Amino acid sequence: MADKSKYKAIEDKGQRLVFVDHARKRLYTLDIVQYLNKNLELMRNDKADDVDYVAKATELDFVRRNIGSGWVPVVLSCKSFLMCRSDSGFHLINPATEEWKKVPKTPLTKMSFSWELYGFGFDESTSQYKVIEGKGGNDGFVFSVYASLTDSWRKIETLYPYKQTRVCRKEGMLLNGAVHWLVKRDGSLVIISFLLAEEEVREIQVPPSCSTGIVELGVFRDQLCITSIASSFPEKHIISFGS
Repeated sequence: MADKSKYKAIEDKGQRLVFVDHARKRLYTLDIVQYLNKNLELMRNDKADDVDYVAKATELDFVRRNIGSGWVPVVLSCKSFLMCRSDSGFHLINPATEEWKKVPKTPLTKMSFSWELYGFGFDESTSQYKVIEGKGGNDGFVFSVYASLTDSWRKIETLYPYKQTRVCRKEGMLLNGAVHWLVKRDGSLVIISFLLAEEEVREIQVPPSCSTGIVELGVFRDQLCITSIASSFPEKHIISFGS
């Protein structure tokens, strides 16, 4: 007989999975704890055959109602808020309360640009959300940062000598108070980190073996992780941020 004591309920802390239907441009949410606890209850009652391994998600239809059909399926999350990108700019959304805010338009730049970077995070030093937009051209990137407390953008005048690569994502990875992207400098891949508190850009070198093939930046156990698929066997490199 199975030990039913191991099927302990998971504490509900509001954990939800949010994902995007890119084709239909719709957002969906899944209550992870509710789903897991439902199946744990069935397993405790020896009804394993009734366990439903198909998750049932709910559409966040208020997002589509407020933003419309012209939104770009770029969604970033931080704490309880989502940042969505649309043809008209950025939007901050609280899925739990259905609060929605349109972020003012980003500052104009005189340079012509062909690449964009996006980031979203919470600045613990000032207790506010920040949206980061990077625009890149032949000469490099310029960044602008939106602060929720002032409801305004600040353009950073520095021109950073980086270029975007086709295999790297526009959406930055949030970790340890900074947003991170993979970009190129002088033909080599590097990680750039936008520090939310200082509103500065720092550079992190990547292992030489990550310079070829398909490269993906992610977060693994509170550290940056680079997955390099240069051959038939993927390689993973863990980078301790701040070391």
